[in-house]
Parts: sequence; structure tokens; C-alpha cells
Amino acid sequence: MENERFITEFSYLVPNACFELAMLRKELGRGEEVVALLNKALTYKGYSLETKLHFRIHAAMEAEGVKTPN
Repeated sequence: MENERFITEFSYLVPNACFELAMLRKELGRGEEVVALLNKALTYKGYSLETKLHFRIHAAMEAEGVKTPN
């Protein structure tokens, strides 16, 4: 994610990487990092399959007990 500014063609990679990293952090029991990464993933807009990832993010946040905006 440090090199995200260099990724121009495949814009879906960074938000999906944030989500996957959040899921790894969840396995390690690092709840605060999970929520921060999921919120970061939600900030990206205009990439392919954005809606699909948003469903996954909202489900993960709900599992963490975090309310998400409608």
C-alpha cells in the first residue's frame, strides 16, 4: 500500500489489499487495525467491482460490532 501512487491501471488492487490485510489482522485479534483498514478501503471510489467489496467491508465491520453509515 506504500506504493499505491504508482498503481494507475489496476485501481481495484489497493482497496482490495486493504480489505485482505484487515482480514489478516482480524485473525491476529487486532480489532482497531481491522476497523482502520476497512475504513481506509471504503474511501476509494470508482474502481471495478466496488459494490462487491463494499458489501464485504460492511459485513466484516458488522462482525466486528462496528456500525457503518447507510
